[in-house]
Amino acid sequence: MDRRTTEQYRFIVEGDTEKWYLEHLQSLINSGDLQSKVKFSITVDSTRYKSIIKSCPATVLTDYFVFRDVESQADDDIRTFETLLKKISKANKIRPGIRLILGYSNLSFEVWLLLHFTCFRRPKNHANSYLKDLNKCFSLNCESIRAFKTDAVFHQALSRIGLKEVQDACRNARELDAWNVRSNCASKVSSIKYFKYNPSTSVHLIITKILKDNGFSV
Repeated sequence: MDRRTTEQYRFIVEGDTEKWYLEHLQSLINSGDLQSKVKFSITVDSTRYKSIIKSCPATVLTDYFVFRDVESQADDDIRTFETLLKKISKANKIRPGIRLILGYSNLSFEVWLLLHFTCFRRPKNHANSYLKDLNKCFSLNCESIRAFKTDAVFHQALSRIGLKEVQDACRNARELDAWNVRSNCASKVSSIKYFKYNPSTSVHLIITKILKDNGFSV
């Protein structure tokens, strides 16, 4: 019988690829010989932040980690993303002790995936532009981002990611952060900061916390 203590983490993510990544990370962490294990509760494709917070039992104090993409540099996508930030900020005022913590990717979650293998710094205009880099890093030959995100292919890509690669991604993301601080001004929307210029991400802050909570060096 597994008598390890369980650390629970709650996520609200944009799509299946983020969900599959987190399930893979959960398996990687739990396969180790540690004092604790993790359990990820994942809600997919929801922006009903107020409803989720209000549905929590009164005794629950917790963080929800929210994974969202900027999507592109188009004005409409920037406005949509910044509206989302305002929505998160308002939801954070509903219940003391319950927080929504943003893990954004600009342009998309593919930036975080690429950081597992390289300190990726090349700006793109659209998420489809990551395809060549993804094929190279994951030794694939996909003809489209849609093909990369299919169940079988994405899990094939995940098989190349171990805990070492996750730790490398956190370190590469910190280097990317430092580069963005030197090169670009952060935007601030309703107290939430992000880099409007890509590539950038804050996913590593969440992953780093989880790894450190469970005894991993990052």
